[in-house]
Amino acid sequence: MFCLFAESILLSWLQLLWVDRAYLDRFSLYVSINNVEPEKQVSMLLLVIGMEPYSLIRGLVSPVKPEHKSLEELKMILKRHYNPEPIVITE
Repeated sequence: MFCLFAESILLSWLQLLWVDRAYLDRFSLYVSINNVEPEKQVSMLLLVIGMEPYSLIRGLVSPVKPEHKSLEELKMILKRHYNPEPIVITE
């Protein structure tokens, strides 16, 4: 089951993650069905996302390693990266 899950999420991962949040919904279902302990969910996420998204996360949290962040912290960091708040320029 893990291989099918990992293979299916590698395609368009970043787009799904922050455009319609489908990836995080599916990931939540996966960890729930497979009884993945909360302390192992970050490792699971980092394992299945693929090299390109992992490298991005690694760069965003540097010098800290991604596995030392909580799942909520990683979600917030990616959300800020892909959906930054608009800059309002006033006169």
